[in-house]
Parts: sequence; structure tokens; C-alpha cells
Amino acid sequence: MRAKPMRITFVISSLGFGGAERVMVTMANYWAGKGWPVTLITLDDAGPAYVLTPEVQRVGLGVMAPSRHTLQAIVRNLRRIRALRRAIAASQPDVVISLMDRTNVLTLLATRGLGLPVVALIESPTTPL
Repeated sequence: MRAKPMRITFVISSLGFGGAERVMVTMANYWAGKGWPVTLITLDDAGPAYVLTPEVQRVGLGVMAPSRHTLQAIVRNLRRIRALRRAIAASQPDVVISLMDRTNVLTLLATRGLGLPVVALIESPTTPL
């Protein structure tokens, strides 16, 4: 018996050129190609540097403005968390996969109380320690 496809929501800050971004696009395209519903949420709203298949639903939140002082940073992070929580809930995922340290923290805060499993991946160093 074949397993029912899971709804996967991926979260990353952007889809610019970079290794983490390439990995995220590769994973999203792979699972979408298998027929699984995939949503890819980015904190920015710029176009992707890597090609997403049409089956991947891309949601760009446009919440990546830099902050000039601590209070502004707190307010903007609260807005990011709120926007991310709404986008994740709207995607109705079975699992959320987040990549990169700061995005992982925002994702964990945004999903708190939603009862969703979250996989938070960190980028490994390019050279051994």
C-alpha cells in the first residue's frame, strides 16, 4: 500500500544564490515531482535564483527590511513571526521544514501552539572544525 502524500511546507529567508537556497529548491522540486503538495515560504519576496517547478507553491512574505535599532528589530521580528504563522497555517502542512539559524528560530516561534512537527535544519560548516 502506498503512503498518502504529505503536505510539506518549506521555510527559508530567501531564494537568492547560495547553497542552502539550492538545497531548499532541490528538496521542494523533488517532493512536488513525487506528487506531494509543497509550499515554499520565503521571508523576502524576490524572485528565485533557482528554478522552481510549477507544482511548488511559492509564497514570498516581503518582510525582510533591515532594522536601524533594537526596538525596530523587535517590532519587525514580531511582524515576521505573525506573517509567517499566517502563511504556514494557510498552507495546511503535515510537516514544516525550515533552513538556516535565524529562519529556524522565527519558524519555531511562528508554529508554537499549532501542533505541527517542525524540522529545523542548520547549514553545516564548509570546513571541518
